[in-house]
Order: sequence, then C-alpha cells, then structure tokens
Amino acid sequence: MHLLAANLKVCAIVAGSCLLLFVAAFLAKLYDSSKKPHPHAESQQQASDAAPDTLQSSSRSHEAQAPVAPVSPPQPPPAKITKDLWFSSPYSVDYKIFTDGIKVTVKGPAAKLAVILTNPEGKTRIDIIDKDQMISNSHTVTLSMGDQPDGTYILAVKTVDPEKLVWQKELPLFIGQLTAKDIDFGFPKGHSGSIAAICLQEPGNLPVAFKYGEVFIEGTRCDGDIFTLVGRPDWVAIYLNWIPPLKEEMDRYNAIKNKTFLTPVFATLIAGKQYMVKITLFYGDGSKSVSFEKKCTYHEFPKL
Repeated sequence: MHLLAANLKVCAIVAGSCLLLFVAAFLAKLYDSSKKPHPHAESQQQASDAAPDTLQSSSRSHEAQAPVAPVSPPQPPPAKITKDLWFSSPYSVDYKIFTDGIKVTVKGPAAKLAVILTNPEGKTRIDIIDKDQMISNSHTVTLSMGDQPDGTYILAVKTVDPEKLVWQKELPLFIGQLTAKDIDFGFPKGHSGSIAAICLQEPGNLPVAFKYGEVFIEGTRCDGDIFTLVGRPDWVAIYLNWIPPLKEEMDRYNAIKNKTFLTPVFATLIAGKQYMVKITLFYGDGSKSVSFEKKCTYHEFPKL
C-alpha cells in the first residue's frame, strides 16, 4: 500500500514538471513573436517612405515633358503600282523597232486611244488613234525615236475619254557597240547619182540616229544624204548626188587642160569597174562612229 502511494506521488511530480516545461516554452515563443515587426506595418512604412520621392519625381517629369502633338491614326500602305499591265488588259499590243522608230499595232475595242513612249529621261512621244481608226479593232502607228539614250523605256496605251491606263510594258533598249561588216556601191536604177551603202551589225535593239556620214571614193571625199534601203533593214545608205572628179581623172585633166576647154564637173564612174570605197557614219553626240573600207564593183542597184 505504501508502495502504490509512492508511485502515484512520483507520477504526479513528473506530470507537473512536463506541464511547467510546456508552459515555459509557450511563453518564450510568445515573447519572441511579439518582438518581430508586423509584415503589413513594414510594407506600409516602406510605401510611406517612398511616397515623397515618387511624388517628387512625378512632378519633375511633368515639368520637363513638352506638350505632345496628337497622333494621327495609322494609314494603309500605298497601293503597289504594276509597271507591266499587258497581261490583264482588254487590248493587245505588238511592237517592232526599226531604224526610224518603233511601230506599234494596237488591237482591241474601238475607242480613242493614246500610244505613249517614255524614255529613261522622262521625255515622251505620243500618237493619238481616233475611235473610227479602231473600228476594225486594229490600228498601227509609228513613234519616231530619234537620238535616244540607253535604258528602260515604258510603252503605254491609254483611253482618252475617260483617261485610263489599259496597257503598259517596260522595254529595256540599248545601242551597244556598232560594227560594220560590208559595203555596197553602185547607181540607182532609173535615177541619177550614186549610192554608197554600209551593212551594220547592231548588238543592241535601240534605233540609231546618225548625225552624218562621210564617203571616200578612191580617196576623194563625197557628201550626201543618209537613208534606209528598202528591204535591207541592216543597211544604211548615203545618196551621192554628184561625185567630184577622182584623182586619176584630175591627173588626166591636168595633163590636157591647156589643149582643151573640157572641164570635168563630176566623176565618170564605169559600171563593172572596182573602186575603193570607205564609209564612216557618226552617231550619238557625233563623237561615236562606225567605219568600213572595201574595194567594191560599181553596179546597178535594184529599184529603190
């Protein structure tokens, strides 16, 4: 009996000690938490500390900022201009380049049309096709080109009333370096005078406007007018209305001039005889030239 009472006393003492330890630990934890600052209070303090600086910098930015102009609404991108319009046009256009210009044939509905050729410098050549000329739905015009620069040309067709672009195409045109490959010399059938012609090889596709030409027959210079031979588009001819006496004729005349009153006024050229002929053509600004020299048989040219 005494032993049971002693055990109960020991258990009571242990339980009391544990309870005291638990209370002491709880009070220590409560004390530590009371010393830490509240998180909401700290954030409020930081915000209140930073507020004066923020207000100050905001006021500075308002003072330094200039008035802003109203911003216009964004504009749509410009429409892309197609320089080639031939593939979607009610008109079809055929063109061919000759030495005197470009020949243009327009096919399509009857209307008053303007055919326009614009060179790389912006200069234009215009030809008008009346409505009655298009009544057969086809008409051809020739635009003279003259002396033109190398580059990209624009050939266009517009209706006149209302004005509307109905066909357009870019044409890269250039002269290149001219070379000569042959010479012909003779007299025109049924006409007086003589013809000296030179055959050209043109690497480019731009018509060449020749300024003038020089012809030498057996060393004697002759002047004439430049023209194109019919049916021979690669040939450029010079019509010689008269040819001064050649050197051999002048030598013969000088030998007999004291014995006769005969005075030669032009050369006496003989058909079938060979003569040394040199032709030089000048083009562009006159500083470019092409030349060829050959011994030719003087013969009759076909009808011009």
